[in-house]
Amino acid sequence: MMNNKKISKMFCAKDINKQVLYWDFYSNAFCVKMCGYNKDSIIEVTVQESNESPKCYWGWWDSKRQEFVFVYPQKFLVEMCFPYAIEGYEERGEGKLVPVEILEHII
Repeated sequence: MMNNKKISKMFCAKDINKQVLYWDFYSNAFCVKMCGYNKDSIIEVTVQESNESPKCYWGWWDSKRQEFVFVYPQKFLVEMCFPYAIEGYEERGEGKLVPVEILEHII
């Protein structure tokens, strides 16, 4: 069990008809809506550091902002956000790529 898990509240699109359930993670619902989703598809979630598994998502923890900023269902999709290899960003202490789980908020 991990101590001091990294956690962020975010909004994303939930699509039960697709193979990937969650897409387009942002800190506010408006940005998700700008990706073309209707308001009924937008949900609030907690993105939480987890252990690596075949079903885990991956997130970039931004050390300066102290929150997740890139969250995707596959590791390479996060790595593509970094033009000069993600390892250099990690070595400079700018953040860390970690496996995450998505927890829906029940209203």
